[in-house]
Amino acid sequence: MRLDKNLINRIKKEILEMVNKDQSLRYTNKLDAKFDRANSLKLKKIINQVGWPKKNDFGQEISSGAWLIVQHSDHDLMFQKECLKLMKQMVKEGQIDKKLVPFLEDRILVNEGKKQKYGTQFYKDKINGKLIPKPIKNLKNVDKLRISVGLEPIEVYAKLLQDSIDKIEKSN
Repeated sequence: MRLDKNLINRIKKEILEMVNKDQSLRYTNKLDAKFDRANSLKLKKIINQVGWPKKNDFGQEISSGAWLIVQHSDHDLMFQKECLKLMKQMVKEGQIDKKLVPFLEDRILVNEGKKQKYGTQFYKDKINGKLIPKPIKNLKNVDKLRISVGLEPIEVYAKLLQDSIDKIEKSN
């Protein structure tokens, strides 16, 4: 299906606006759950209209931006699961960054009260303020699994994540 250039540009703009506001609110700790719900509804409409925003039509930034909105749609587990299926298909077609799939897969598992597979989901320890991975199904082999999908070892990722959080907290 060939998409109209005006439609593509409108959707690009809409997703960029959602992502920019999402990140701005998260970095300033002013997040409101209503915002995530509204973004989910907007993205559902986009997906119903054009399918997953493919890299070839919308660019990597927009395709990844759609993932970010889904990632923050914890209030709608069914939507996350539907998008995970779409994203797995998009990986097969080369239309999305394959590294994004493990993050959503782990997010869904955690939201279901299960152990995560790739160790992408963390929480902040209330005592020392450090980030700790949520329970992992196979901790012994998690690095092999992460590397197989293009992710860095969990210790490297944990440090990058902690450094990022520390930087955000210093700026607030």
